[in-house]
Amino acid sequence: MSQIEIFGAGLSGLIAAKMLHEYYPAVHERQSSLPNNHNAVLRFRSSVVGDVTNIAFKKVKVIKAIYGSINPVADAIRYSLKVTGKLQSRSILDTDTVERYVAPEDLVSRLASTASIVYDVEFLDWSHNLIRDKRPPIISTIPMPAMMKMFEWREVPEFSYYDGWSVKLKLGPALESTIHATMYYPGSTPVYRATVCGGEVILEGVGHGNFDRWDLGFLEVLASLGLGQHHITDWGVIKPNRYQKIAELTPRDRDIAKRFIVWLTQKHGIYSLGRYATWRPKLLLDDLPQDVRIIKALIDGGDGYSMNLKMQTQT
Repeated sequence: MSQIEIFGAGLSGLIAAKMLHEYYPAVHERQSSLPNNHNAVLRFRSSVVGDVTNIAFKKVKVIKAIYGSINPVADAIRYSLKVTGKLQSRSILDTDTVERYVAPEDLVSRLASTASIVYDVEFLDWSHNLIRDKRPPIISTIPMPAMMKMFEWREVPEFSYYDGWSVKLKLGPALESTIHATMYYPGSTPVYRATVCGGEVILEGVGHGNFDRWDLGFLEVLASLGLGQHHITDWGVIKPNRYQKIAELTPRDRDIAKRFIVWLTQKHGIYSLGRYATWRPKLLLDDLPQDVRIIKALIDGGDGYSMNLKMQTQT
């Protein structure tokens, strides 16, 4: 059984490495240490990721609300414009209480503990290996805009995305918090979503994150959750994210993206995995195991027709 090369040691790459352990995957990461890009909420709609990685998730009930609500239509439109600049369906449409599965805080390090990771590897510097005979298949979690640029793909879609940031605030242990809740902010505050996840409050916002916490109106956000400054023991560090929110592609651009994904596989043996590599804004981490299974089936020997069909379904 041949080895697999995986580019990107984020959650997508690490989950793939865990699921494909029998291929002895080598994970290549451009940073000098393990990236933990998911400073936001790690709540899942099912237990599937925990099941396939053999890591126990906690089942919880999550309550939701909208701060400064006008009406469902205005709320949905304001929120979509705030996070994508477009009028598209977002998670704010559903504020019913739901069941979710919460990953342990050390999920990334636990996934990485069984992975073979090589750091400081730029794909472009490594790419001369693409011409090697009998080289291993490649799984790429590299964002599609970057891959298209590296491979000089001529038809480039309009990739719309917003810079953003997130920060984790620690609640005092005396509160013994077991609450799980989400508040949406379609109004003018830079915060677009606040999540109470047990002993943490996770704030996510738009913009570059180059500001003091007091400039954000954090106290107003905390007050909207029924909390005050005295409930917080650690304000955390604001972490920027270039692709905090990405927008849906137009039908034409979606077709271009699909053709690029199939071309990468057919021409170079590169399989695209994850929200950014396939540019699918609504892709959830819960969907990754199925996508990994599709890629595994292709690697194991699908013919050209079935490969094209499966890749079109994947995207």
